[in-house]
Formats: sequence, C-alpha cells, structure tokens
Amino acid sequence: MILAWFFAHSYFDWIVLVAGALWVTEYFRSRSQGEGGPRHVSIEPFARTLGVPVRTQQRTLKVRWNGVLLNLAAHEETAGLRTVTLLDIASPSFHKAPFCFVVRPQKATVREADLVENSRIPGIKFEYQLRRAEVHQSLEAAANLPDLFADVMAASNGAELLAWGGGDAHVQKLFFNGRVVHTSALLAESAPRATLAALLDSHVAFHLNLLDLVDDVDFKAPM
Repeated sequence: MILAWFFAHSYFDWIVLVAGALWVTEYFRSRSQGEGGPRHVSIEPFARTLGVPVRTQQRTLKVRWNGVLLNLAAHEETAGLRTVTLLDIASPSFHKAPFCFVVRPQKATVREADLVENSRIPGIKFEYQLRRAEVHQSLEAAANLPDLFADVMAASNGAELLAWGGGDAHVQKLFFNGRVVHTSALLAESAPRATLAALLDSHVAFHLNLLDLVDDVDFKAPM
C-alpha cells in the first residue's frame, strides 16, 4: 500500500478497493474451510442404536464385534449447505506394516481434496509417496504399494463395502494407515440397528481379509 501511494498515486483508490476485496474473499474462504472441518460429537445416538449404555457426551466407544475390537467415534462436517454426521469405525491390526491406502467413492457426499502423491493419510507420522491405484470407475484410490492394494481389493469385499449403503447410510471413505483400518460412513441417527450392524459386519470382513493378506507379505521396507 505504501509503495502504491508513492509510485501509483493516481490509481491508489482502485488499488485499495481491489486489495480490500481480495482480503474479504480470503477471510470468508478461510472461515468457511474452518467451519467445514470435523467437529467431534457424542457417540451416544449410535451406542443407543446398538443397545450399549454410554454417557451423554461420550465421544468414543469400544466394542468387540464378530471377534474384532472396534473403536467408534462420530464427528460433524459441513457438506454444501448442510451439516452431516459421520461415523468412524476403526479396528487396530496390533502390528505395523509399511503399507497404506485410501479409497473413496467419486461422488462422496463429503468431498475432500484430490488424491495426490503427498496426500496425508490420518495416523501416519511420516509421509509415504502415494500413487493412483486402478479401481472401479465409481471409486478413486491411492496407495504407496498399488499392486498390493489391487490384491487387497480383489481378495476382499472392499468394493462392496464402498458401494454399500441405502437411504440411511453411505460409506464415504475407507483407509489403512499401516496400523488401523478405518471406515467413514454417513449414517443417519435414525438408522435402524440392522443397518448399523450390517455396516460393522462389512467393516470387520474387510479388516480380516486385509490382515490375512498383509500377514503373508514379506515387506522389504523398514517398519
């Protein structure tokens, strides 16, 4: 602004106007992005659906489902002009593998940034180089070991899980960070127990298939 006053004095008013407009645009864009981030909420509605007693404001719930330990959490995000609640289902593998991937529907309700080689997968402290992986045209995926990811999808119910859902539930993302398998689903609080139970069944089936395959791989990279 100071330089504009001295070297472009005749255009100073226009420069101030444009600079102000840019600042306002950036301010509201940044505020919108901040509001659209995840906001953790109580897990109580989903626990109630499962018939598990919890405190009103409890944020996480551990359950054993079909022999697999699951950690359930919920958060809100802004999708377009509405706020939606997503259920995160996480199942630990109890060992580390130098393998990670993320796969999601092309038309997910909650849109995220494009997948690139330096996309961050939650739960990884260092950066893997991701590469685009071939999946059904309705999906998009990236993995640090695309060939192994292809084997995982072929040997498991991954595609079915991502296509799974009905009026009350839609899977938004499935990812593995080398330690924990995550399914993120848009699930109505009014969804019946059968819907939530079917989602948990599908997640556990994918978890077990993934670990069976990964346990047979002799990784050469340090873990």
